[in-house]
Amino acid sequence: RVIAFNYTHTFERLFPQISKDNLCHIHGQLGKNIILGVNSDKTDEEEYAGTLFLPFKKYYQRAIVNSDTRYLEFLRDMKSDYQSGVENRIVVFGHSLDTTDREVIRELFLHANSIEVYYHDNAALASIVKNLVDIFKKSVFDSLRSERSLRFISASSFSWLL
Repeated sequence: RVIAFNYTHTFERLFPQISKDNLCHIHGQLGKNIILGVNSDKTDEEEYAGTLFLPFKKYYQRAIVNSDTRYLEFLRDMKSDYQSGVENRIVVFGHSLDTTDREVIRELFLHANSIEVYYHDNAALASIVKNLVDIFKKSVFDSLRSERSLRFISASSFSWLL
């Protein structure tokens, strides 16, 4: 299954054999409802959540534009598989793992046995590590590396794509 954070159809062009039923454009697609926004924060979890900036938050926009929700099914299945002992492998390619996608990244990474993150260059790697530490904090980030086999791999191994 693929959760595409990209608005374009690059994945479909590169991997046409993947069924559209197994692909979710979580932030919309070009020419359709596109989600642009910031991540939720602790105020979203309070009893009386402030709503002043709500229209700028991704989870709100996904609800308003009725975006593709199959990613929720994908996450539910992945969590169930993980709890049942089924191996879950995550491959991240072309995503900065920015905190604006914190909720989805946390669910994906915390329910995976193996995580491969492909990066473009050393600056991108440094940014990705910083973002993951910001999302998970140091102790969970370290356990992802040791217990979930979080690995960082140069995208140059995919030279046919570059």
